[in-house]
Amino acid sequence: MAALALFCSSAFAAGNTYNLSCIATGNWNSAGVRTSSNYQIGFSTELPNEQADYFEFDLTPAKGKTITGANMLIIGSTDYSINSYWANPDNGNPSHIQFKVRSAAQCNPAYPITLAQMTTGQNSTITYTNMSDFNRNTDLGYRWVADGLHTGDRFDCFHYESVGIGEGGKKVGPWLQNECNAGGDWCMVTYSGYDLNQAGQRPTENYIWGGTSFTSAIQLQIITSN
Repeated sequence: MAALALFCSSAFAAGNTYNLSCIATGNWNSAGVRTSSNYQIGFSTELPNEQADYFEFDLTPAKGKTITGANMLIIGSTDYSINSYWANPDNGNPSHIQFKVRSAAQCNPAYPITLAQMTTGQNSTITYTNMSDFNRNTDLGYRWVADGLHTGDRFDCFHYESVGIGEGGKKVGPWLQNECNAGGDWCMVTYSGYDLNQAGQRPTENYIWGGTSFTSAIQLQIITSN
């Protein structure tokens, strides 16, 4: 009877969850310089150029599936300096000093970035801009963090694509869905949604994930309906 119940349960179960391990990580900065095996975002006095990250995953297991949700588990670090002020963060945390992490697909096809350009290129401010300019690569989701460690937090990267309209009424996607349809290796990116400090000035430092190194424990979770 137990075996029969198990069979029936699996036979009628709908959808799948794919937990994809990270293959590679790296940074692009606003000076067009790429570094590999790290993933700091934001800016610091040590790294004065604005930083954005890429995380490479093989989407083949979810190829052709209809995505209903996606998020990233990103391993944090104690090396951070959060100083941006947000009047109305919508995560229930009463603190106005938080870091807004924007998560996006590899690129908006209107501003294309190939996998090779992202993971092996160098000296390209265009690559940095195409991956991290909100008007070129509108985020698919975001998460606020009040510290750099944020153990167990998952960063939404399907919120806007799932409804098709992002912040400010911008059309978003279905970029991640299209990448899954193609299968193979693609990058997710994260970049800072920084605000000013309470005095209305750009903070001297505002970054998270400093001093990090690549780990395959970074995970892209894709949830599908089929």
